[in-house]
Order: sequence, then C-alpha cells, then structure tokens
Amino acid sequence: MTTFIMRRVGGDFVITGPDIEPKKFKTRREARDWCTVHYPGSPIREIVPLRKRPTGEGMASGSG
Repeated sequence: MTTFIMRRVGGDFVITGPDIEPKKFKTRREARDWCTVHYPGSPIREIVPLRKRPTGEGMASGSG
C-alpha cells in the first residue's frame, strides 16, 4: 500500500509518493479523488505549513 503526501505549493496541491511522479492539482478534492481512483485504500498524509500566531501588537485594546 502506497502512502501519499499532499502539500500545497504555491496555488496548487502536489501529491507525491514513493513510486509515483509528483502530480499537481488545482483543488484538494481533485487530488484526493485521483488518489482514491488510482490507488484505492491508500492513506493520504497532508503536510500543512505552520501559521504564525498574532503577537498582540496589532490588536486593538481599549479603543472606543
């Protein structure tokens, strides 16, 4: 069973795996559908970038 890795690169979703070439898709749904059609039952692991948390400096405090 092949485990796929899906990550967002620019505006596209890229699927990679140990025995396939990287494939680009415009939407997450297209990428998931391709995986389930070509490799049914294979898990998909999503790599999500960490987002910066607000520091509190830009938040309004006591206005009004």
